[in-house]
Amino acid sequence: MKLAYSLLLLLSFMTLTGCVSSSTAPVVIQNQAPSWIHGSVKNGAVGMCDIHIKGEVAQEQVAFDRALVILAKEENSKVSSSSTSMQKESGGHYSSTDITHDNVNADATVKAHIKDSWRDPRTNRYYVLIIKD
Repeated sequence: MKLAYSLLLLLSFMTLTGCVSSSTAPVVIQNQAPSWIHGSVKNGAVGMCDIHIKGEVAQEQVAFDRALVILAKEENSKVSSSSTSMQKESGGHYSSTDITHDNVNADATVKAHIKDSWRDPRTNRYYVLIIKD
């Protein structure tokens, strides 16, 4: 008897929920990457930085600086970049060091402003779009 009552209740519930009108609102994808991240930007540049040990403010500054270096290169400024990588392994212990220095010596001043920014919620990677003034 309990089984018959449970089946009757289940069928009634399914019938009622099947008759409820559904919304036809479009599905919005949250946190979708903007199109400027992967494309070329006219009169601008995109800078990116992964997670930074000093926090989000430092991460945003590095992304902005990287975008400025791109703009400076386009302005025929002198940009010097050096990278040092060192790896050690001894007695089963492994350590790695990676140091990158960017030095921009500009003959002309590069002026730009932030047009847009986006943080990837999955990877916490920060992107910034800057446009020349």
